[in-house]
Amino acid sequence: MLAQQSLAFWLRAARPPSFGQSIMAFTLGAALGLSTLLYSAGVEGGVSPALVTMGVLLAFLGIAGITFAHAGMNLFDDYFDMKKGAVAAREKLTDGGFRARLGKCSYLKDGSVTLADTRRVATVFIAIALAAAAIIFALRGWEILLFAGITLLLGLSYAGPPLRLSYRGLGELVVGIVFGPVLVIAASFVVCGEITMLAVFSSIPVGLLVANIVHMHAVMDFEPDKAAGRTTLAILLGSPQTAVAANVLFVGLAQTTILLGVALGYLPLLAVLVVLTYPLSFVFVRRALGYAAGIDGRDAPFVPQRWMGGFGDWEKYRAADLDWFMSRWMLARNLVIQVTLILAITGFTPWYL
Repeated sequence: MLAQQSLAFWLRAARPPSFGQSIMAFTLGAALGLSTLLYSAGVEGGVSPALVTMGVLLAFLGIAGITFAHAGMNLFDDYFDMKKGAVAAREKLTDGGFRARLGKCSYLKDGSVTLADTRRVATVFIAIALAAAAIIFALRGWEILLFAGITLLLGLSYAGPPLRLSYRGLGELVVGIVFGPVLVIAASFVVCGEITMLAVFSSIPVGLLVANIVHMHAVMDFEPDKAAGRTTLAILLGSPQTAVAANVLFVGLAQTTILLGVALGYLPLLAVLVVLTYPLSFVFVRRALGYAAGIDGRDAPFVPQRWMGGFGDWEKYRAADLDWFMSRWMLARNLVIQVTLILAITGFTPWYL
């Protein structure tokens, strides 16, 4: 089933650094589901330890399932891109953000496996994910089928026919929905057995900020994506200069949604600590607008600060002349991480806060 390759080979091929997006969203939802159980214990006079234990165990099963689902979707994305010729078209370019994508599908291009192998293994991974979903469904109810169905439909339609949403300017929307509302609300439901407004109002900003990561990537890959025939939201908006406005909108709406949730009483009062991420939001927006103005950072190199989060092997990126690209991508990623942490931690504050 694995085409004479190891499981580790296929997981590496499936771009494991991207798994963090789905695991982070699911973990946030699971934490909010657990806080809901603990809240009900405080309000209703107690909750069965068995319910908490089952919720935690189902959360771990869900994380395993969502990891295989993400791996399968990434392999299908590679399969459809290679089959369509988009990868080859992109790599003929000599400028732009394409350098950050040179490693895409290397396991296929070097002949280690075939397209048919990739399709088969991707199907196996999706089947494993669905098996995990079936177990959770048996213990939680029909809603799990809804969440799994939405994820499967949008995931396969991201690059696959007939919809090919990522080629029609809807890829960012798909990613934002799946890695925001769908995963966060589903994970919360898996743990506590109900859909809560706490999970809903926490999922929206996460989805917006994840979409912001993908869109910033697309803004910097405007010409390569256009030449490869992939219509991103940036291309629909006409130019990198106009497309950056969507990045500002994504960040602004995410921050506003959290404050609105607090004002309406759906998020805990301490969620206002999201203001601590405003400096990082400002740095990201300034860098995004700088790119739109034609300032890519070569004249004034970006210097990461410790409070901004991790930036990997930064000197390696600078030596490869990729710091202009990676600085904006990592700022967007770190913003999601910081906001998610604040929502997860403040979700456990006492019910009266």
